[in-house]
Amino acid sequence: MSSCYAQLHNTPPLPEPVDVGMICAAPINDSWCRAQIVDIHTDTDEIDVKLVDYGGYARLDQACLRQIRSDFMSLPFQALECYLAHIAPLEGEDNFSDTAASFLDELAQSYSYIEAEIVAYSEDGLPMLELYFSDQNQRKMINQVLVERGLVSWYEMAPTS
Repeated sequence: MSSCYAQLHNTPPLPEPVDVGMICAAPINDSWCRAQIVDIHTDTDEIDVKLVDYGGYARLDQACLRQIRSDFMSLPFQALECYLAHIAPLEGEDNFSDTAASFLDELAQSYSYIEAEIVAYSEDGLPMLELYFSDQNQRKMINQVLVERGLVSWYEMAPTS
């Protein structure tokens, strides 16, 4: 995908009008990724996108986004949106800290195998996961490790029926 979009003069811009839900090509970290438009900021000409193959979100200038070629739409999206079960931001915080996100990213990149178990579904229908890794033949829950490091708060979820 990156080689196709490397020459911007050969790639068409997004068609007008730009709509929430459109799939496009977005430049992320010196590469091109498939993205879905989730919000449009007309006052700043910026667009919020969801990275459909890697997960996460980004805010980009509309001018840098490109139409996606149809041949790049044949593969299903590779990322699954979800929540980590049993955890919440620290008391008094609205969001998880950058430190918590960095630690989770570091853990995810340190182990070749991470197991995910769906333990519930949120009110908006997204799966809630417990993540596990093995360290010296001991299975550890990542959600709990984040709590033990003081990066997030633990909460007991109500039983689901």
